[in-house]
Amino acid sequence: MSIPAVKAKLLEGRKGLIVGIANDRSIAWGCARAFHAFGAEVAVTYLNDKARPHVEPLARELDAPLFLPLDVAVPARSRLSSSASRRPGESSTSSSTRSPFRRRMRSAGG
Repeated sequence: MSIPAVKAKLLEGRKGLIVGIANDRSIAWGCARAFHAFGAEVAVTYLNDKARPHVEPLARELDAPLFLPLDVAVPARSRLSSSASRRPGESSTSSSTRSPFRRRMRSAGG
């Protein structure tokens, strides 16, 4: 993606959460690529195990610091599981409790 030099770092230092990527033809994927090209660090979610193999390579392409499942039909408490600290390619057994999201959930009573 070619971005004018003046705008290339428009989102540098910003962080975002990208939801809705199903594959490389998703509108959300185009948005994620644009945010990344403008300098943002983006975390990526996937809907379920069926979607994961399609979304994981895309998250790697963006160097996503977080790659986790998200189904809004599931109550918030169970959505952020131990997977919250996973990077693309890590298994659930390699996750840890160092995630800032887990700390926030605990401090908020979750």
